[in-house]
Amino acid sequence: MKAKELITYSLPYIKPEDSGWQAIELMVEFRVLHLPLVDSGQYITLVSEDDIYNHQMEDRKFQDTRLEIFKPLVYEDQNIFDVFNVLRNTKITVLPVLDQEETFMGSILVNDLIFNTIEIFGLAQEGAVLLLRVKYIDYSITIIGNIIESNNAKIISFFTIPEDETYQKIIIKVNTPDVLSLLETFERYDYEVESVLFDDEKYKDIYKERWDALMKYLNI
Repeated sequence: MKAKELITYSLPYIKPEDSGWQAIELMVEFRVLHLPLVDSGQYITLVSEDDIYNHQMEDRKFQDTRLEIFKPLVYEDQNIFDVFNVLRNTKITVLPVLDQEETFMGSILVNDLIFNTIEIFGLAQEGAVLLLRVKYIDYSITIIGNIIESNNAKIISFFTIPEDETYQKIIIKVNTPDVLSLLETFERYDYEVESVLFDDEKYKDIYKERWDALMKYLNI
């Protein structure tokens, strides 16, 4: 999925003639801590609530204030993993998207991105999510796929996240909540299973707790 497909077009932006208070009101209305400052289609900087208060510009217009330039962004054709990488490094709530001519297209709202991610990776489908910790030298998608299919399960979604120079995380959604034999097989192959998210009513509280922990780990 491309960045342009993740834009929340209802999300506004700040204009140079807007005041700090107007920006704060928009942030409160849309429940964000950031909004882009855009002048004639050109993205100038990403303004935070703290910027407004720190510069004491509540009653002043942005065109009359000198702000430090902070310009996190993605281009329209970058993929969803590029979006995640920018968000992990910046801790922002809104991510501007530009076209190839550097024209502002709109912004990705992080809260919307979370719900899109649930759909994209099949996390709303019945099954379980496994979080593995694996050495790069031991990583084999063929072996992992064979382990899962040998236990009568299918992969719904699969992606990796680097941890350091030695290890990476692997997040796998499978189509069944019955993963006991699958976990035992992973252990035999020396794959470390850090956590399991069960998509089952009786595991509802556990599922929520583990999902929150996963989102915290991803820094979303």
